[in-house]
Amino acid sequence: MNHSPVKELGLRLTNPPPAINWKRFRYESYAWDIIRYPTDYPTLNVKRYRQHVGISIPEHKDTIEYCSYNWKILGDEPIVIDGKEYHYESALVDVSRPHSVPASGKTREIFRISSVSKSYEEMLEQLSHFKYGEEVTYEEMLEAMA
Repeated sequence: MNHSPVKELGLRLTNPPPAINWKRFRYESYAWDIIRYPTDYPTLNVKRYRQHVGISIPEHKDTIEYCSYNWKILGDEPIVIDGKEYHYESALVDVSRPHSVPASGKTREIFRISSVSKSYEEMLEQLSHFKYGEEVTYEEMLEAMA
């Protein structure tokens, strides 16, 4: 694959769903909190993740989702793909590639909309009409990614 696995588009989400009903998810030696939001779009998953202080997310590939648009809510840790650190505020991420997140002294929280049907390249093209730094509503983003 020749593309950069993270594309900072700088989209500003004006109305993310509220952070309620957190569930603890444990996998092997690590854990994080997650909220899954219902959606009318069967090809999209909408989640909010909270990574606690001192907890790293080991390298893994997402097996159901191909790409995700992530908004950083808290924290400043990068995502690491192919040994390279990517810092972003809001970006399209190729989660079909192995990726990890190092531990931090701060809580990290992201809100993300993921596609289970479109590749990173397809989604990058689909979102190309947005201007860098543009404000988008939650509903507009769901429609754009569906």
